[in-house]
Amino acid sequence: MGGATVAIDAPVYPMDRFQRQDLAVLWDLRVHPEHRKQGIGSQLFRYAVDWAWSKGYGQLGMETDSSNVAACRFYARQRCELGAIHRFGYIGVPEVAHYAMLLWYLDL
Repeated sequence: MGGATVAIDAPVYPMDRFQRQDLAVLWDLRVHPEHRKQGIGSQLFRYAVDWAWSKGYGQLGMETDSSNVAACRFYARQRCELGAIHRFGYIGVPEVAHYAMLLWYLDL
């Protein structure tokens, strides 16, 4: 149906540039299309938040690109804040270089 991956203590671009010990990164969150709009994504997100909080992290970070409107709306509904927009964040990846990199954060 779905899954989520949280990265900690690992160099995860673009979050690794901050060298923060209090930041866990929601590296991936996916729900199979047939199972969307049932609250599964919100449950997975809440589980990731609770897990990161239980490990002592102060913030959860997420990255998406400007074409993923569904993800942006989802993160906003989860009370995440858009913390940075990097217009040329994907400049080294020609197939997505025209998108902006969006970094979202949630205080735990």
